[in-house]
Amino acid sequence: MPPQQLVVTAQLNTAQFSQSLQAMVSGISGAGQSMLNVGRSFASTWFAVSVTVAAVSTAVGLLTRSVSEFQTQMARVNTLLSDSGETMRRMSQGILELSTIRPQSITEMGDALYEILSAAIPVEKSMGVLTQATLAATAGFSDTKTAALGITAVLNAYGMSAENAGRVSDVMFRTVDRGNVVFGQLAGVVGTTAGIAAQAKVSFEETSAVLATLTRRGMDADASAISIAQAIRAIIDPSEQARNLTRQLGIEFNAQAMQAKGLLGVLRDVINATQGQSQMLSIVFPEWRALRAVLALASGGLREAEDDLKRMQNSLGATGQAAEKATDTLANQSSIMWNTLKKAFVEGVGGQAVDALTKFIKGINEARQSAEKPIEVKSKVTRPGTTKTEEPSVWEAIGATDYGTGRELWAGGETLPGG
Repeated sequence: MPPQQLVVTAQLNTAQFSQSLQAMVSGISGAGQSMLNVGRSFASTWFAVSVTVAAVSTAVGLLTRSVSEFQTQMARVNTLLSDSGETMRRMSQGILELSTIRPQSITEMGDALYEILSAAIPVEKSMGVLTQATLAATAGFSDTKTAALGITAVLNAYGMSAENAGRVSDVMFRTVDRGNVVFGQLAGVVGTTAGIAAQAKVSFEETSAVLATLTRRGMDADASAISIAQAIRAIIDPSEQARNLTRQLGIEFNAQAMQAKGLLGVLRDVINATQGQSQMLSIVFPEWRALRAVLALASGGLREAEDDLKRMQNSLGATGQAAEKATDTLANQSSIMWNTLKKAFVEGVGGQAVDALTKFIKGINEARQSAEKPIEVKSKVTRPGTTKTEEPSVWEAIGATDYGTGRELWAGGETLPGG
């Protein structure tokens, strides 16, 4: 009897298996996506933290550098003060306060203050001049040092008190408004005319009016200033030919006439008497730069200059009005915000940290300097156990011999090669 054959039939429910497999894959995929989301979230958080830390570190670094630079500038200011204690403290605090309403940096203000004091402005008046210089710099889109140099040049030339800084600034800004010149250029050339004009008793308003007219008529600021100065010199010290011609024309042409009538008054007499003829004007003003200015005024510029003079004389408050408008810009408002942060940093932990670090480094330097003593060179030595004096070796001469061991040593205590 043949063996019985057992047949087993296995039937697989593929539909159910497919559903189970799909569920399992979906679960794994869901878990993977969750992990991916967690990873992305972590990476995003870490990136945000990293960026924040980097930003804070950069800000602290910039603030620390600002404090250090301000400290350096105020140290320069300190060299010009006889009473450096309380005065320095008040000046430093004054600059910090001023920086919260002006866009200029505390370092820039410290630099300008040094120039103001260097111009012999009294210490007690210096912060007032600095305040006006920051106002002028804001209005003229210039820097405080340039504004301060221009203002102090005029004050000193005319012998004005520091209280006139606002008046000078207003006239300068009106010149910028009326002429074809920017504040920085004007501040750099006012000294060219201020000295000679003050000696000749010609007002700052009058030279400014002529400069505004000349620049508007195509001359640059530097050339205009030089031409005005040369024209004034020609009137103060006229040539023999100029004296003879003006005498024949029946006009007064000298320093006394300019003091009585002003620069424009004398020029008006000359232009009218010569009918603006260039040949005759060249005799009265033989120096070509002076003649250049006079010819520009003779060709219609004189009336413009007289109108500009009226505007100069009514320029009170011009700087403040312009500065108020200039301050309301994104750049200047951002600068003021940054200045306010600097002030808080200086008055807080930042200033203390810089002071502490400065003292620490100073201590290290002093310790190093005290350790560096000059070497005493011996001309004769007496060896131990003898009374004989001999010429020393090189190392004995500088005290680098260890008699206890009989070996020559370096000053630092190391055995010499071959010792």
